[in-house]
Amino acid sequence: MAREIRCAECGAKCFDTDSYCPKCSASISVKDIKKDDMLEGIEIEKWKKFIDDKSVDYIEIFRKNENKKFFASFNIWAFLFGSSWVFYRKMYLEGIITVLLEMLVIILCAFLKGPLMLAIFPIVIIFKMLVGVFAHCVYRNYVKKQLSKGENSDKKGGTSFGAVIIAALVTSLFASLVIWPLALKIIVTR
Repeated sequence: MAREIRCAECGAKCFDTDSYCPKCSASISVKDIKKDDMLEGIEIEKWKKFIDDKSVDYIEIFRKNENKKFFASFNIWAFLFGSSWVFYRKMYLEGIITVLLEMLVIILCAFLKGPLMLAIFPIVIIFKMLVGVFAHCVYRNYVKKQLSKGENSDKKGGTSFGAVIIAALVTSLFASLVIWPLALKIIVTR
């Protein structure tokens, strides 16, 4: 027998056997979400408000990995866009770290010579895979930290295309003025 529950997005009545809310069409994959439900000791409503875009999907992943310090869960967008996804989710410090690691990979690849240069593509793919596999874990820890701070944490959440654009411009400038000349110098002096 189907139990009556509330939609995580709009609060409409639906059943735990439904795939989508009949009112707003949101996914009902996160079962039994109530206004007073908790995740990692914090109310689900606060998680939803902070995450904003795709909150139901993220909450489902976070619930499956609740109370785990680290977990692996593949995020295709983080894999494809790397630091841009991190900045899009407003994780600025984590974004800077990801950009620096991406640039370190470029510099390390500059040291490869001869047949080893064929290793550049696998090295980049491995790095991107690591970003994709641990993105949900890093994001969950970031959201939890922000929500634990308390007041006005919901204003820091959500997404930002502006942050992606600014980060791309700054990264491009830094890469063209510092990283690429350094990599070329390494290649030429070998």
